[in-house]
Amino acid sequence: MYIIIAGAGLVGGNLARKLVESRHDVIVIDQVKEKCDQLYAEIGAVTVHGNINNLSTLKEAGIDKAEVVVAATGKDSDNLAFVVMARSFDVPHIIARMRNEQYERAYREAGVDKLLRVTDLLVDQMMIDINNPNAERIATIGGGEADIYKVIIPERARIAGHTIQDIASFDEFPGGTLFLAKTEANTQKFEISYGKQEVNPGDELFFVSKNVNVRKMIRILTRKVKEKRKR
Repeated sequence: MYIIIAGAGLVGGNLARKLVESRHDVIVIDQVKEKCDQLYAEIGAVTVHGNINNLSTLKEAGIDKAEVVVAATGKDSDNLAFVVMARSFDVPHIIARMRNEQYERAYREAGVDKLLRVTDLLVDQMMIDINNPNAERIATIGGGEADIYKVIIPERARIAGHTIQDIASFDEFPGGTLFLAKTEANTQKFEISYGKQEVNPGDELFFVSKNVNVRKMIRILTRKVKEKRKR
């Protein structure tokens, strides 16, 4: 996945490290040359020294082919301007870090897909958002020990055609996880989970899980059947 991160600070730098380890194509933009040089030396990430809100800088970073952009600077005004620029290039998924909640409406109107408040800002959460655009955290409960998630079941999902009860009986199904509800794709009918509901592409499944098991649960729900190669 081709990902551009605006900001090579603590958040942007740590996120870049995680993404490089996951073999994504990562480009980091920062106007402080020393930060760019340090990040390149440490993890080998491609860096662009320049203003994140300068058109030529964004083109140099390959904004026209970006699949995900992350606004991770420490200033909401810079992040917001970057989001607007990215949206003008029709970037499919835009994630932004928000420090001041007074900017929330502006971020939403600018077209941010995922907005992370600085108090919620964990690199692992950002990794989930980038790698799983079909998953959305609804709430954190239990003093931060568990999360409620909504996952949209993709086309060719391996679990398609199985019931919720079937999925919960998989050997790999993580402990401390419970299905809560389902919204049917065709009718938009919302139902509390009772086990015998069949799951199909486009359906929304809601579950609660200890946060250490969230990634595993999302993988189970979103992994796809491999397409057969044509001979």
